[in-house]
Amino acid sequence: MAAILKNLPNEAELTKIEYEGPRLALYSTNPTYLLKNPQTVSNMVNIIKKRIVVRIDESLRQPEHEAAEIIRRNMSEEIGVSNVLFDPAVGEATVFVEKPLLLRAHEIPLEIRLAGEIGWKLNIKKTPNAFTTLEAINSILKRTMSQRVHFLKEVGEKIFRTKLSDLVEANLMTLGLEKPAGLLFFCPPTKAGFCLIAD
Repeated sequence: MAAILKNLPNEAELTKIEYEGPRLALYSTNPTYLLKNPQTVSNMVNIIKKRIVVRIDESLRQPEHEAAEIIRRNMSEEIGVSNVLFDPAVGEATVFVEKPLLLRAHEIPLEIRLAGEIGWKLNIKKTPNAFTTLEAINSILKRTMSQRVHFLKEVGEKIFRTKLSDLVEANLMTLGLEKPAGLLFFCPPTKAGFCLIAD
């Protein structure tokens, strides 16, 4: 964590760093800086040897209905915004459009420009044929938001924890005398093990 704070410029305006499963999530009140300068994040990944994802600080997030309205206002009818689904657990909004290739024409990508305005990180996707399934999945994701956030933090803490021991060894024991009946595998730091039974 100290390495990130030391190497990131002040313009990044970091508010917190959290575990998010196998990644470190950097929360910023100036997300456009980090999104416009992906090389800054890439250099950080090379220094700390961990995956990093940029997140927008919750204090900047607009209510979902207002954010959706701003997104529709800023995208032309030709692009054809069909729907916007929000995932509050990670602060992402998925925008489904009819013609996503038309968005590539902008010098500064529209999703980066809008991220700073609405406080949601945008993912642009082509509108699928069957949308009801996606809405059902999004509804489940919203209902289980607190459990997902807790799970991601818990997994991250286990992945990035300090080593329990400097010993790097494991014990392998065979079961059976004349004919092997199975194997027992033990890892000393956690005393965890598993058994393989032969037919």
